[in-house]
Amino acid sequence: MINADKPAEWKSDVVASVQLYNDWFLEAAPAAYRDTRQRVVNDVENLFTATREMRQITPDVIRMHPAIVATLRMSTAPPIARDRLTGLAGLPNGLVKTLEDGKLPLRMKPWDLTGHLENICVVIDELLDTDLFDWLGTDRAPDPQQRELAAVVVSDRRCGAVADPIVRNAQETRQLLIIEGWLTARGYEKRSHPSSEPLQSMAAGTFSFRQNVIVNSEDAGKSINMPIDAVIQPHVPLPHGFRLFALGRGWCRSTPLPCR
Repeated sequence: MINADKPAEWKSDVVASVQLYNDWFLEAAPAAYRDTRQRVVNDVENLFTATREMRQITPDVIRMHPAIVATLRMSTAPPIARDRLTGLAGLPNGLVKTLEDGKLPLRMKPWDLTGHLENICVVIDELLDTDLFDWLGTDRAPDPQQRELAAVVVSDRRCGAVADPIVRNAQETRQLLIIEGWLTARGYEKRSHPSSEPLQSMAAGTFSFRQNVIVNSEDAGKSINMPIDAVIQPHVPLPHGFRLFALGRGWCRSTPLPCR
């Protein structure tokens, strides 16, 4: 609502916002990618070693090195996301993430786990990028150039998949810091508001980040918690009593429900 009644200023606002993001991205994103790249290179080397240069992708190998599933997904053509692997292999929700975190599901029966790992291997074997690992069709070991090329390609695929969320999280933190600085400079106080208490009791001149707001869901037929990036109670509460909700990428009008 800051410039909602000043359409002549909207274009300059957009330009300023884009420039602010570009400056931040050029400074922060390369570091995120460099750090991620080093970790990913190590992961690819671990994958090649554990699978004997991609020749032994078996349930036993995954059981011993569950984290390699994340890199195996980047070794297919095309690379597949967690949800896609889950669907193709008929896996329980959350199993792929558990494996990629380097753990085995504690409550799953051993024979069930073996069956799921076999399904993962079947999907990976069927989709494996054989053009990239072209030594698999021969009896010889990959020459150093082949191996290096495959490692670089898989690393790049995995790096993009891992680093992009890191950059997005850093961008979210940056956005909230900018909002916080703008609000505190105008006399607002950052104060947590219990989600169990109605927003009507939120003190004037306060704001809260990552606030759970209870809303009525027509689809679910019940009240649900909806996470909101920022909730602001003006110094002078608005007549209709609604707070100002924000969702990271911009400000929303005063409304009983968050808008995008």
